Amino acid sequence: MILRVNRLSYRYPGGKTALRDVSFSVDEGEYLAVLGANGSGKSTLLRCIAGLAPPGGETDPQAIQISRTPEEGRSVLAVVFQTPDDQLVAETAELDTAFGLENLAVPRPEMRERVSGALERFLPGVSPQTAAEKLTAGQKQHLALAGALAMQPDILLLDEPTSMLSEHARASLLEFLRQFQAEKKTVLHITHDMDEAVQAGRILVLHDGETVFDGTPGQFAGIPPDTLESWGLAYRGKPEEKEKPRTAQATLLECGGAGAGPFCGVSLCAAAGEIIAVTGESGSGKSLFLRMAAGITAPEQGEIKPAAGTVRALAVQESEDGLFEEFTADDVSFGPENAGLSGPALKQRVQEAMDRTGLPFARFADRKTFSLSGGEKRKAAIAGIVAMQPDILLLDEPFAALDVRSRGEMAALFRNLAAQGTCVIFSANRRADAEELADKILCLDDFRRTQEKPEAESGIQPPGRVQTGMTESSGAAARPFFSGGMPPAVKFLFCVFSVAASLLISGWPFLAAQEILLVFTAVQAGYRIRRLLSAVWKILPWLALILVIQCLLFQGFTEAAVFFLRFLCLLTALSVFVFITPPAEISYGAEDILFPLRIFGVPVRHVSFLTGLVFRFFPFLYSEADKLIMARKIRTGGYDAPAAGKTAKKKDGKIRQTAALIVPLALRTLAKAEKLSLAIAARGYSGKKHTRYLAWQLKIRHVLFLAVLLAFSAILIYGSRVWK
Repeated sequence: MILRVNRLSYRYPGGKTALRDVSFSVDEGEYLAVLGANGSGKSTLLRCIAGLAPPGGETDPQAIQISRTPEEGRSVLAVVFQTPDDQLVAETAELDTAFGLENLAVPRPEMRERVSGALERFLPGVSPQTAAEKLTAGQKQHLALAGALAMQPDILLLDEPTSMLSEHARASLLEFLRQFQAEKKTVLHITHDMDEAVQAGRILVLHDGETVFDGTPGQFAGIPPDTLESWGLAYRGKPEEKEKPRTAQATLLECGGAGAGPFCGVSLCAAAGEIIAVTGESGSGKSLFLRMAAGITAPEQGEIKPAAGTVRALAVQESEDGLFEEFTADDVSFGPENAGLSGPALKQRVQEAMDRTGLPFARFADRKTFSLSGGEKRKAAIAGIVAMQPDILLLDEPFAALDVRSRGEMAALFRNLAAQGTCVIFSANRRADAEELADKILCLDDFRRTQEKPEAESGIQPPGRVQTGMTESSGAAARPFFSGGMPPAVKFLFCVFSVAASLLISGWPFLAAQEILLVFTAVQAGYRIRRLLSAVWKILPWLALILVIQCLLFQGFTEAAVFFLRFLCLLTALSVFVFITPPAEISYGAEDILFPLRIFGVPVRHVSFLTGLVFRFFPFLYSEADKLIMARKIRTGGYDAPAAGKTAKKKDGKIRQTAALIVPLALRTLAKAEKLSLAIAARGYSGKKHTRYLAWQLKIRHVLFLAVLLAFSAILIYGSRVWK
């Protein structure tokens, strides 16, 4: 026995009970599949086993016992979360894969071998320096697997790892899990897929937080259909959900030779009452095509024309990106409320949408949106779009993370909407979903710009080492001045010297000289002056106001000029530093600079790592703000539907629209911080011994650069003090 769970119960802060007296044990080398409906407690069970249950909940820490002890350079267990974005910690593929190995203090040469092997196996053809945020959802899922397996765990905990994968990639992953188990490793696999469950030697079923079945696949096959349906593991349909006859209706959308990104020459005619599936490997452009069909993104070639007055609405792939209100019913009501509904009519529309998508209004209306399970969030996001009653309903992977019953109910909903005249267009990773439901299937693999095999999910490769082209310093590209791989500590000192000089220099001629030096440095680093001017332009009205106040207070332009130049120097110095120093290097550099403080008991690694995370959150906030704006525009018909757009414009003026982002952005930031802390903990982070994946060599030119910079700054500071 390697894992024992004995009468595990867990109650979330606020009172919701997720697990009740769950007991089972797992032997070394066993493959256990965990089944259960959405919200049954599967993900909570996995987090409790991994020691990642949300703090403040009620549970017995002694209820989970793991017999294996950690070995040097290896982890007892590794976790792959349900949503890949929740797992990624670093900014590039190689740095994210290496993060857990750094925490395990794996020596750098061995670390490089493990990283290259994991990336070769899970992301063949993808550059190790690729930004994690640029990967497709399927690639992110593979990257999460690479980071987990690189830690060489004895127990692998998987929360629906195939939900974002195509059929080919899914088959490759399942084959890999068989090989992993053959090496006497233990697998605990949460899934909604019955075909995946029967691969396991044993199946555990959770229902409403309790264990209702624990046995072999053969025993599971003997369970009566009624029982399986009551657990959410089967769906036979309901008489009232029978598909109504449909006839050809008016054309709502015409796509003529459209192309963008990886595909070109796509032609399609979508009529009212039709159900159309968009298929293809990850990276083939399914999400991009749906954005184009929704009017969010313009095609690079060809055209996509909706019929006059046609309202389109898109439910995006990452369901959380389409949610922004604190409570579920409020989120679902946003679209119809902006269309003019209110009072009983609004409540009825929201209740109908939630009930039809499998989120009973009576149970979920007052539930906090971000406390929902992954499947429940997907239902809520779809309910918000369905409540708008669009002419064309577009859905990106609507069946991902849904249990069998929910998938059946969702398919029945789409059929009924089509019978009422709605055109339903959805993307699907699995051909079976498309063939079972769709009237037409658009396979984007047939329209790829090249006929090469897709890189994104060409299958998980056997282990082995390849030349990945990894550099000593990833992040900033090679540039004339910094091409020698300037150590992060040197970049930190550059920032410190520049900021200090900008604050200490007095007199506008000397500040102008400081700005010239910084601009020269920025040009050498490859930082476009145009970007700097753009940043100044955005805040120019506020600067102008401050300058006017300065002139009035000091009765002259000298102080105003000094203020403006000082601000410009600080902005340039910080902009160049952020541009040339990725978050990982910021952490490394802060640790190098603060290293002497260890003797005073200062937790240097915690401080430096937190510093890097803070810088990572800046682009995250911009990204989340863009997603929120897009989600709100989708729900207000802002991309088409002239009437709805005008209503939204009146209700959401510029100031109001900006203010409306504050609360949801704060909620998302808090949720992201919590998920990031779980991901960091799951990779074995601690303030103790660790190693580094990246390394730099301090060279003479780096020392000379700092010496010249310090000397020039000292001269300007001294000169500004002497010359009056």
